[in-house]
Amino acid sequence: MLTKISQFARKNSVARLATFSLVALALIAALFVTQALSNTADATTQTLYGAATTCYYRCTSNLVVLNPANGAVAHNRGSTGYRVNALAVDPTTGALYGTTAHGGPSYCSLVRINKSNAATTVIGPLVNACAIGDIAFDAQGHLYGWSGEWTSPGPESSLYRINKSSGLATAVDGPHTNCWIPGDNYGVGLAFAPSGTPLLSHCTEEGTLDRVDKATGAPQPITHLKNGPP
Repeated sequence: MLTKISQFARKNSVARLATFSLVALALIAALFVTQALSNTADATTQTLYGAATTCYYRCTSNLVVLNPANGAVAHNRGSTGYRVNALAVDPTTGALYGTTAHGGPSYCSLVRINKSNAATTVIGPLVNACAIGDIAFDAQGHLYGWSGEWTSPGPESSLYRINKSSGLATAVDGPHTNCWIPGDNYGVGLAFAPSGTPLLSHCTEEGTLDRVDKATGAPQPITHLKNGPP
């Protein structure tokens, strides 16, 4: 299966994103992992976590610790019991959260994962965002996600706020028909810049890095990604 990951690159964007540290690593490390992998960096412990899945349907993900230097799996913390397709660490508490994907138990839910043993608790259904591509916290501990759906007359995507207590996802605004991810959002990456601005990678088939308006959810291209289509 193709690795689920997005890449920040190109010389002019690298300069702008140099301060991302572990956040940037969370968006590129899985390029070196052959399994399907969602990942996130824990800045409080300098640890890079991943959810490794070796199949698509009727399977679960293992929580792993990644080597930030090469993306290799350093430790396997065990099975989460769910198919996890996105991870994020709350910077205010250190708690690890994830969302569940097609082909696994409790599909379309927000979960909390024990970082030591991978024990996973279902918080609640996302309800309105069942094609989450990635999730991310801002510095204040507010959880956001990017989700896309194929609707009539075409594909639509939106930025969502996610309630950490209930799991309910609420669209910030939109949807945005000019921004979607082919193949059920595989390849999308969401992260917050130190300034608090959400950044989205692979917003379109052309492979772009986008700045997202936090108030409206509207994406604005910054640059094309290295090794992506021209």
